[in-house]
This record gives sequence, C-alpha cells and structure tokens, in this order.
Amino acid sequence: MQPEDPSNPQHRPPPQFLTRPTSHADTFLKSSFFEQLVEHVFISELLQEVYYRFGMTVEVLRSEIDASGYDVVFECNGVTSGTPTRSKSSSERSRCQ
Repeated sequence: MQPEDPSNPQHRPPPQFLTRPTSHADTFLKSSFFEQLVEHVFISELLQEVYYRFGMTVEVLRSEIDASGYDVVFECNGVTSGTPTRSKSSSERSRCQ
C-alpha cells in the first residue's frame, strides 16, 4: 500500500462548502448557501415538471429583497404566483412538529 499523496485529487478532502456544518456558527455562515441551493433545486424541478408534462415555459422572477412577502414569482399562461421559499434544518423541523 502506498502512502497518501496530498497532491492526488482522490486523497484531497472535499471543499469546505461541501462539508456538513459542524457547529451552530458554521450552519449560520452557510445558511445563505443552503437557502440558495434549496431555491435553485425547487425552481429547477418546477421548470422541468411544467415543461416535460405540459410543454409550457414558465417565467421566473427572483427578488433580491424580501419586502413583499415572496422570494420567487412564477408566470405561466397568464397566471402569476408569488412564492415564499424557506428552508429549515432538521432540528428546526423537529421543533415545529
């Protein structure tokens, strides 16, 4: 067995932003990243579902400031809907149930 070579990409640890949060402070620092990740996945899945199931496209408007109570606005076939997107950690979900 050969010693681990740190220059070998197979032996490098994952980038810090891909590791699980280890503390409350770490979770806080990564909260914007996780919020954006959840929002992007949600939008992606919605766009795919509407396009592949109904053959329609959806206009997506994202707000930079949550002043009106929504984060994303969708428009499809003349129907407009504002949607708040919120994500909770597993510990927050268990407290709310």
